[in-house]
Amino acid sequence: MKITTKLTLVSVCAMVLSGCAQPPRQVEAQVPLVGQSTITYSERIPEKYWVALNNPITTQINASGMMVAVGKPYTSGLGQECRALQMMTDINENRTRIACAKLESSDISSASTTPIKVWYLTDNIVETSTIIKIQ
Repeated sequence: MKITTKLTLVSVCAMVLSGCAQPPRQVEAQVPLVGQSTITYSERIPEKYWVALNNPITTQINASGMMVAVGKPYTSGLGQECRALQMMTDINENRTRIACAKLESSDISSASTTPIKVWYLTDNIVETSTIIKIQ
């Protein structure tokens, strides 16, 4: 090989390697891409239903004369233990709400604070206000 060819090859390799040796530029997002990363709890479920919700084989709860179908327990995307509750109202309308358990200390005044599962109804999530049909 000629000297000029070797010199050109070495300089091209040096340029390529020097480009790879520098860190990439830092980019910061101006707009947040994800929303809130916690579950917002709307109302606490009465304590008398916690035992039934903690039992994974429970399928129905009688809540003041209204039958509530209880779905299987699952872990939400945020790591919470949740269950779907399907309530049949007086006007034969089905409403589905999600109940999630949150670990809380049993008694703040006592020295040994054993965490217990407290069940809450989560806020309703509205996916869209219009119905989309795919044909």
